Amino acid sequence: MLARVSRHALPVLATLALFSSSRADAGAIVVTYGDRITHLGDASAQSLPEVAGGKVGYKHGYWGVFWVDLWTHSGTFCVYQGERYHPISRAEAAQLLGKREDELWTPILYTIPLGWPILGAIIGVFAIVGSREDREQKRIQSILEDERYRSAAEKVFARMKQTAPAQPSDPSVPPEEPEAFQARFQAAVEVGVDELVRVGIPREEAERDLSMMIQVILHAHSTNQASAS
Repeated sequence: MLARVSRHALPVLATLALFSSSRADAGAIVVTYGDRITHLGDASAQSLPEVAGGKVGYKHGYWGVFWVDLWTHSGTFCVYQGERYHPISRAEAAQLLGKREDELWTPILYTIPLGWPILGAIIGVFAIVGSREDREQKRIQSILEDERYRSAAEKVFARMKQTAPAQPSDPSVPPEEPEAFQARFQAAVEVGVDELVRVGIPREEAERDLSMMIQVILHAHSTNQASAS
């Protein structure tokens, strides 16, 4: 399962990378990265004379693709003005904001970058799709190996051969009309379905699975013919 998820997820990551932009380079770029300051609050009135600008924030570096952060690093509380900042401790930040230390949290998008839940959702979707594909492939394989369906399919093709119109020797005689062929084919399939119903398979299930089996057989036959030519 992990191998399949990786096979699906890697192209998604590559696509995100190819269509992303970077702060550092110009033109068509690969990744986004840099520093970001998240505003936590203004310093309390008692601290304003000691703090230039009066803004308290949390500065961290980030790296990502397509403006979506995948990794954050080097986080620190700070006082800042514009893009200029001065690192401070959690205790100092709490004091400047008039809060207790246990009331001061790092920004959620620093702890859990936005890209993580997005990638998690993508991987989850591919895991579900892959699981369904596995179940469908196993179901198809079991039908192809089922002697009841093999016998019914043989009856379908035998009926088609029996009811095929004689090939005219005159080339001016038009070939069988598509509508006539379709009607003949449906009648042949019905023969196979009746055979499956007689051995205890519900009609709806027999119709669905026998049609699928015939499609697989015809596809394999056409593929072999193309390879031979």
